[in-house]
Amino acid sequence: MPITISTTEKFNECTSKGNCIIDFYADWCRPCQMIAPVYEGLSKEYPDVQFYKVNVDELDEVASKYEIRSIPAFVTFKDGALQKTVFGASKDNIKQLLTTLT
Repeated sequence: MPITISTTEKFNECTSKGNCIIDFYADWCRPCQMIAPVYEGLSKEYPDVQFYKVNVDELDEVASKYEIRSIPAFVTFKDGALQKTVFGASKDNIKQLLTTLT
């Protein structure tokens, strides 16, 4: 199950080690709401990847740092290094992104 990150410090800690994917979302975003159960399901399919969520309205400085201009956006990190970013609510695109981590 994805873990919601609520502070910049926690974001930095979570992305500093291992493989992870971040779902940048907002509560008011309908496509974000539609992809949420898919994202949760993928977290069970990829147990070696940590799944996180970041609300762009609460952590706008993190969203700005990673140039999140539209949501949903999915960003992958490997051992602290930014790997790739995809925008939009597409399960296939998220799965393709996850294959770069495994």
